[in-house]
Amino acid sequence: MDCTECGNDIVLVKKTKVHYNGIRVADVYLRNCEVEVCRHCGAEFPVVRNIKQVHLAIARAIALQAARLTGEEVRFLRRSLRMTVAEWAARIGIAPETFSRWENGRSPAQQVEKLARIDFLARASSGQMSGFELSDMIAETLTTQLSEQRESAIVIDVEDLDSKPRYESLTSPEMITPSFAHVEALTLGVVRLANVKLARSQSVSQLATGLNYGEICDASHPVPVAA
Repeated sequence: MDCTECGNDIVLVKKTKVHYNGIRVADVYLRNCEVEVCRHCGAEFPVVRNIKQVHLAIARAIALQAARLTGEEVRFLRRSLRMTVAEWAARIGIAPETFSRWENGRSPAQQVEKLARIDFLARASSGQMSGFELSDMIAETLTTQLSEQRESAIVIDVEDLDSKPRYESLTSPEMITPSFAHVEALTLGVVRLANVKLARSQSVSQLATGLNYGEICDASHPVPVAA
C-alpha cells in the first residue's frame, strides 16, 4: 500500500499512543493501536479494525469528561445515538433551535448539558454494563463541576475498550507537538555540541542521519544537517 500523502511505501507497526483524526472531535488518542507509517514522509494512519466499538468508547469518554462539551462533541454523541436534533432535544426538554445552536458552539446551562450526558450514557450503555457501573457513571456526571477550560486529551486503549477512559494533560510533553523553531533550535544545539567532539575528518551531516525535519542549516556551519 502507498502513502496517501507522498505515494511512497508504508509499513504497519503498533504504537503505544497515536493521535486519532478519524472523527471531527479534537484531542483524541488511541493506545496500543496499529498504525500505517510512511517510511519517507513519516505520515501516520491509525488502523482501527473494530471502529464501532472504538467510537462508542470515545463517545463515553466524551460524556464523562470534566470539560464542557464542544459543538462537535455534542454532534458526535447525537450521531452515535442515531438521533435527529429534534429527537434528542425533545428527550432532554429543550427546543430544537437551542440544540442546534449548541452544536454550533453556544452551550446551554450546565444542568441541560448534564441531563444530555446522563441520557447518552443510559442509552449508549444499555445491556453492555451492569446497573452498578452505569449508576457510578451517572453519579460522577451529576457531581462533576464542568469546566470551561479544556485541559485534557481523551486516551482510549483499543485493546481494552471496557476499561475506564483515561484523560491526560494537554500540556504534558507527550501531547505537545514541537514547533519547527523548537526542533530547529534543538537540532542545531545537538549538532554544535557533537561537532566539537567529532574529529575534523567526520562530516557534521553524518550526525543528522534519520532526522526528518527538513533541511536545517547552522549559520556557523552552513552545511545541511538534516534531509
